[in-house]
Amino acid sequence: MDLNSKHKAFCDDYLITLNATESYMKVYGCNAESAKANASRLIAKANVKKYLDERMEAKEDNSIMKQDEILSILTAIARGQESEEDVSVTQAGKVIRFEKNPSNKDRMKALELLGKRYRLFTDKVEANVKATTIVFEGEEELED
Repeated sequence: MDLNSKHKAFCDDYLITLNATESYMKVYGCNAESAKANASRLIAKANVKKYLDERMEAKEDNSIMKQDEILSILTAIARGQESEEDVSVTQAGKVIRFEKNPSNKDRMKALELLGKRYRLFTDKVEANVKATTIVFEGEEELED
């Protein structure tokens, strides 16, 4: 079952405000008490819940960086390939915009994060050792 236009409008507003009561009042034009009760019922409906879940998942996919993107940006910073825009104002009041390369501090931090990611630096070493105990016959007769 598809959503009607008001349900869709409610869901779209809810995804922005994350406040069901406020979104319900905005779409349906009712008081806060009615909105609170009806909004919670509306969100519990299977088709509304499914729509909200799908939209939230799509929103997360677009807004959250993936691992490859993070590593790519860190690599570009470490290599000095990324630049940022900086603004300066002269004494005459003229605004000057210029590109600024990453500082050595920024590059070192990017290298450190990449090194940690690839486990190039180890503060401690984990070792899995399996020991076997060997018992000799007549061990009590052996000298120390």
